[in-house]
Amino acid sequence: MTDVIWSLGDTPAAGATEVRIANLALLRVGVTALIDSLNEASTEARAVKAAYVPARDEVLASHKWTFATRRAQLAAVAGVEVKGWAGVFALPADFLQDVDVWAGMRTPSSRGRARYALEHGPDGQVLLTDEPSPELRYIARVSNAARYPPLVVEALAWRLACDLVLSLPVRPELGPMCFARYQQALGAARATDLRAGQEDEPPESEFITVRG
Repeated sequence: MTDVIWSLGDTPAAGATEVRIANLALLRVGVTALIDSLNEASTEARAVKAAYVPARDEVLASHKWTFATRRAQLAAVAGVEVKGWAGVFALPADFLQDVDVWAGMRTPSSRGRARYALEHGPDGQVLLTDEPSPELRYIARVSNAARYPPLVVEALAWRLACDLVLSLPVRPELGPMCFARYQQALGAARATDLRAGQEDEPPESEFITVRG
């Protein structure tokens, strides 16, 4: 069992839904037959449903989004050992991408960072570390689209449009345009997200410290 400590951006922002993002993507490839549900029996809905989750997870894993960053105190996997590591720990159910393991300070030096690795265990991916009680900071698989900032919605709609160009009878020349617009929107979303906080100054290099 994994205990989630807290999550940044837990207050949903009104507006975004999976259907709204899907319809934005459909419009961007020239489809005007919009959908009311991803589960409806239409060609457009089937195409969106097949592509939505992989596209969403790709966007979420592409950056350390503040709205998707969570921390969890990990629990050891009983009866499992891996040579070279003191402990094997279960990952959160919504784990998508690792950020780091808390090392006791916000900006540790390279020598002070908590060492860990991710491997696939008998029942899925696990975290290996020598930390006795690791606290993992990670990017969560946020499925509630209402939590997405507007620029992330924009980026996801363009990313989804890239796949719809390949699966729907639309003009194939739209593909490069959709990909270029996706990259542009993703860059804008990342830049805005980076301005959401103020990071510490990076620690001085041990080499510089020794020389001084």
